[in-house]
Amino acid sequence: MTHAPTRILFVLPSFAGGGAERVALTLLASLDPTSFSPALAVLDNRGPLADMVPEGTPVTDLETPRLRRALVPLVLAIRKAKPDIVFSTLGYVNLALLAAQPFLPQCTRIVVREANMPSLSLPNTSHPASFKTAHRFLYPRADIVICTSEQMAEEMGRDFTILPANISLLPNPVDEVAVRRAAAPIERAR
Repeated sequence: MTHAPTRILFVLPSFAGGGAERVALTLLASLDPTSFSPALAVLDNRGPLADMVPEGTPVTDLETPRLRRALVPLVLAIRKAKPDIVFSTLGYVNLALLAAQPFLPQCTRIVVREANMPSLSLPNTSHPASFKTAHRFLYPRADIVICTSEQMAEEMGRDFTILPANISLLPNPVDEVAVRRAAAPIERAR
């Protein structure tokens, strides 16, 4: 008996050229299609990374670049898509999805990837104390918190009470083919 592929909805604010967006799109492109059925919801479909979306991947453009205006349309899009998993990789989007969790289909799992060490990134936000409190309150709600290093995993457990069973370690992926293709040939001095 074969099982239907796991439906996973990736959520991005845009196709801006940031590292977190690139990592999410690299992960989306590398999913085994026999195991996963990926889709993408994007608040604003503009940006240089749009070409990284694999052909045939369903993309829902919410046409609302500001998260505070896009949250209700995003929740409605998730309810319509009924994914098994919602995946996000930017802290403020992670927090919004975790806060909106009661409004999502009951069996929807939320997987968040932390792109930066919170101890380094949160002090640089507009409201450091509020963001730290939101992380402490909301991140334990995630089904899985993906960390890029052991140090980050330790910090998430210690500072935000994420249970070890809910932390997964996944270093940043590298698209080796794309890196090799973009690398310029070495010119040797004569």
